[in-house]
Amino acid sequence: TTGSAETRMYPYRIRQVCSRAMPALLLISLLLPTGDTHAVAESDSPRLVALAPNLAELVFAAGAGEQLVGVVSHSDFPAAVLELPRVGDAFRVDYETLRRLQPDVVMTWESGTPQSTVDKLISLGFRVVAFEARRLDEIPLELERIGELAGTRKDAAAAAAELREGIAALRERYMDRDRLSVFYQISANPWFTVSGEHVISEVLTICGGDNVFAATPGVAPAVSFESVLRRNPQVIIAGTKNSEWRQPWQPWDSVQAVASGAMYSVNPDFVNRATPRLLAGAAQICAVLEEARGQSGHTLASDH
Repeated sequence: TTGSAETRMYPYRIRQVCSRAMPALLLISLLLPTGDTHAVAESDSPRLVALAPNLAELVFAAGAGEQLVGVVSHSDFPAAVLELPRVGDAFRVDYETLRRLQPDVVMTWESGTPQSTVDKLISLGFRVVAFEARRLDEIPLELERIGELAGTRKDAAAAAAELREGIAALRERYMDRDRLSVFYQISANPWFTVSGEHVISEVLTICGGDNVFAATPGVAPAVSFESVLRRNPQVIIAGTKNSEWRQPWQPWDSVQAVASGAMYSVNPDFVNRATPRLLAGAAQICAVLEEARGQSGHTLASDH
């Protein structure tokens, strides 16, 4: 079936993506159960529903894609996910559809699924297991937890081992690089970035970057443009596919990154979710910081 093919090809595709982005690998996401402290399913092959796109990706990465029977909107990777029934979105669940799917386990995202949704699921008798990834080293743990939950321990262990190797490789490769101050731009007008609580900030640190908003409260705080100017970052990185993202910066050549052209974009598909694809995103971030170390002149850098 399409699902089984996607499941078999997933590790290979991750290796392909990462090798194209850079020789090193990386990952993300932890599973913290709420309401169910032991993620052990009653069935050997439990039917799963994932209430977040990142959870659907993790299920496939752990070798349990064939057991996934429902997902939410914006679940788009791997391709087999597109064929699965939708049970709502991040804020609304279609409980009738969920009942018809008869899942053994409903997987929720601890910081993303509203508590009211979790409470309703429990009141309706669904078994709920929550997941959350906060640090890079937690993604392999998430994969292993899903393997325990779904009965795919061998596949999950292999994926987790590959991730740990990738994380270790990046740390070793960039541990002695010169540090660069970095502003990571999620969006402009309003300006959003990442704090030290966000896994992207951890990636910056591993790659030899210092997040200029690391101490700011909140995971993805809104900041003023003036506060960015005051911090005067050496590098600006944006997670975007929009080729016009540099336009607001052009008049501000008093900023080191603008003056030197150390302004880079990375593929948001690789960095926006706590899944194995973050390995490729981390490799891209490390690569652009390495380029910035040798950057000279005042021409804006091309997209990566």
